[in-house]
Amino acid sequence: LGDDAAHDAQIVGAKAATLSRLAGRYRVPAGFCLDASVFDRLGAALDGDSTAVSALRALVAQAHAELGARTGRGDPVIAVRSSAIGEDGTETSFAGQHETVLDVRGVDAIVDAVLACWRSASSDRAVAYRRTHGITDAPRVGVLVQEQVPADSAAIAFSVDPVSGDRETLVIDATFGLGEAIASGSVTPDTYSVRKRDLAIVKRTIAGERAALDD
Repeated sequence: LGDDAAHDAQIVGAKAATLSRLAGRYRVPAGFCLDASVFDRLGAALDGDSTAVSALRALVAQAHAELGARTGRGDPVIAVRSSAIGEDGTETSFAGQHETVLDVRGVDAIVDAVLACWRSASSDRAVAYRRTHGITDAPRVGVLVQEQVPADSAAIAFSVDPVSGDRETLVIDATFGLGEAIASGSVTPDTYSVRKRDLAIVKRTIAGERAALDD
């Protein structure tokens, strides 16, 4: 992440490309990308092809070692995240459709997680979502392998209100623990609407309570 080669969404997917661009300006957990060409070349590993599995393991092992050399942490806890090409657009969002594997440690576990990400592109839910939105191209999957933050709480922020379309309001969904629980829909998050011009919280809805508190 942060290298120019990881900025191209058509190669690594929008998720990885956006984080790579942000890494040049902000504190983004270190990581590396397996671009879509790896999926194209070594997709036979999904069927247990030993040559493809060995090649994938060698590639992951090399990148993992380089990540350790860059960060000084030899075996960090890792999040392995799908970053499919063209997964998000003006009318579609694949959040929660493709796989994310958390608390991964070691090369072999990373390889297994990469295969899970690749496999998720052909899952029933992802296929059904693409069909619903008229997406007929065969999926191509990049994978983001990134150091995992041991979060006490996490949030997903929308720069535009996703319900009303209000561009003057920032909407934040938050929960205890890791953000994947929000993305997967396994928890009902607390929700905050924040006015951009002065950062005032204009509405908050706390999960488990019936009424929203309006300022």
